[in-house]
Amino acid sequence: TGLILIGCLYAWRAGGASLPQLAGVAFVLLIPALSMAVDLVNWWMMRLTGPKILPSLKLKQGLPAEAAAAVVIPALLHDARQACRLVDQLELHYLANGEENLCFIILGDFPDSDRERQPGDGETVAAVLERVRLWKEKYSPQGDVFYYFQRGRSYAVREKAWRGWERKRGAVAEFTQMIRGRRDTSYSWFSADPAALNHLQYV
Repeated sequence: TGLILIGCLYAWRAGGASLPQLAGVAFVLLIPALSMAVDLVNWWMMRLTGPKILPSLKLKQGLPAEAAAAVVIPALLHDARQACRLVDQLELHYLANGEENLCFIILGDFPDSDRERQPGDGETVAAVLERVRLWKEKYSPQGDVFYYFQRGRSYAVREKAWRGWERKRGAVAEFTQMIRGRRDTSYSWFSADPAALNHLQYV
């Protein structure tokens, strides 16, 4: 950052700028110079070290039933195509980390709207349900590994829009309440009975 500032100030000084002018230039250039310096350091470190794969944590005896866990992905589902791509990513997570007592769940929210329902909502939900069903049949015919739960929109007074309550934080909070037996959450579509997940210990 200092070198960048010094170079710029030297050029201005050589052009006849006064000290007050140089001080003003230094103030204006400080944030861009910091940003450039950070980018240069990041680029240099990446070229020097390269990306590395972090080792995963694997229990010797596998994941026990008393530590059953879920990999949860809260997401905005804009349309059927984007939503199906997200389910395909869920498949990759399973292939990289699949083991007993571990399941993979999409918690869907619709985009903000001026109304509670939009014409494409049903198509999006149907597409995700079908894709999840296919992955279940392919990888877990004897027991569910993939799940999909979709929330409806709630009216947000402050934003003056219909949206998922508290977005990602709310999606996870309502999910944990739902699998513990609460039935008055904003989740409206299910790929399976939420009660089947009441054994989960970690989300």
